[in-house]
Amino acid sequence: MVALLDTYCGLYMASTAELYAEQQGVTREMQDDVRARSQQTADRGYKSRSPAGRIDAGGLAQSPRRAAGEMFTEDDHRRPETTMDSLRKLKPAFGKTGTVTAGMPAASWMARQHGGDAAR
Repeated sequence: MVALLDTYCGLYMASTAELYAEQQGVTREMQDDVRARSQQTADRGYKSRSPAGRIDAGGLAQSPRRAAGEMFTEDDHRRPETTMDSLRKLKPAFGKTGTVTAGMPAASWMARQHGGDAAR
């Protein structure tokens, strides 16, 4: 869990996300809307092979779960079947009223899809 600790403020990153959403008035519905649009945008970019959706293949380091020479060719965070309805069904990951869910893509992935502006 140490990797998930935001050493700047001393909170876990999910707690930071929850706190920031509360402070800024960002609702679960607003976040789910961005999540759904992010997935749809990523899928359109991937299918069109536009520069924003292009993935430059690269070799992956060997590990117990990965064969030597395996190539990274697809973003495994892409979930084109994601809808607002499917996101609404996800339970909050932290507490009954939280906004962080399993539908939240990794921040780095989200930034790539939106040019660094996740609220766009």
